[in-house]
Amino acid sequence: MSSNINEENMFNQFFKNEYTAMMYYKGTPCPEIIHNEKVVNEIKKQSEDMIKLGLITGVSIKEQINDYISQMDHMEQKLIDSEKKGGKGVYDPNVLTEKQTTFWWLFMFALIRLKKIKSDDMNGICILDMRGGLCSMYI
Repeated sequence: MSSNINEENMFNQFFKNEYTAMMYYKGTPCPEIIHNEKVVNEIKKQSEDMIKLGLITGVSIKEQINDYISQMDHMEQKLIDSEKKGGKGVYDPNVLTEKQTTFWWLFMFALIRLKKIKSDDMNGICILDMRGGLCSMYI
């Protein structure tokens, strides 16, 4: 239940569903928007499992953090470079693969869990929840 950001319908994608989640890194949104709370919770759980597996296989917390940040910087730079070259950046579904956008979510949840990145107005998850007749937006 996810969709890629599209320049023409980004606003509609964000508000047409009762539940919408976006993940940001350094103010850049992941091109993958998720419309299912269960999917978001599952990715969050998988990120915790990823951290544990790293520790079990001998990868320290510091090494994991450095790897996640390196990968995030690389993906964000691809989006920035696309825009600089006249592309659509985050609005171009061809810049990052589906696998990369999944890792974007995993790495961000891991970095927040490891307290390397604070979930705020530039980093982390932004959720618009309009279920039950209420509209709540939180980070």
